[in-house]
Amino acid sequence: MNANKLMLATLISSSLMAGAAIAQDTQTNSVPVATSQASTTWLSLTGTVTEVDSKFITVDYGEGELTVDTDTLQLDQTAFENLTDATVTVTGMLNQELLTEGRMRASSLYLENVGTAFVASNTMEHESDMLISAAGLDLDKSEVTLIGNVSTLSDDAFQFGAGDAALTVEVDDLRDNPLDKDGYLVLKHGDRVKVTASIEDDFFEDYEIDAETIVRLQQAE
Repeated sequence: MNANKLMLATLISSSLMAGAAIAQDTQTNSVPVATSQASTTWLSLTGTVTEVDSKFITVDYGEGELTVDTDTLQLDQTAFENLTDATVTVTGMLNQELLTEGRMRASSLYLENVGTAFVASNTMEHESDMLISAAGLDLDKSEVTLIGNVSTLSDDAFQFGAGDAALTVEVDDLRDNPLDKDGYLVLKHGDRVKVTASIEDDFFEDYEIDAETIVRLQQAE
């Protein structure tokens, strides 16, 4: 995959935001996070709205389009009026439906042209601040950030689980391989990590990305 391409996908979790900004200048890092271990993997992406329906929008993220269900968001009339051709950042769970069907159920949506974040009505209180804070990230199309727990490891890749499917994160383009025993950061099963990466147009066929940065947010017990 082309590591120079950018799609924005940000995966965010309730155990996350304490150290999210630290990965910008280093490819691998470890950030202590004093929160409980969470298992949800979150994905956020930025793109341009190309279609608006009462219950979903279509977002062009640069390498393709994603259907985003918005029926649980608390969108008002002003939001709907400003959605067409708008730049949005959406956050949702990485799950089998997202990988196999290219469809996300949004947990939050940031509408740039009105400077407002909308959060799903069924969001737990401890998740709402995290989802809102994801909206302010300065992300470009085709840049992807994933946050979740390492489920499977090999010599040059690891996976995030997504139901019966899985997303493979390849690390061979990193300066330091976090899966060998030589560097400071050595990942293991259950570690919670933040990954930024690039995605090509076959992402929803191969379920693979090439990591550009990795931050460990929480070590597995």
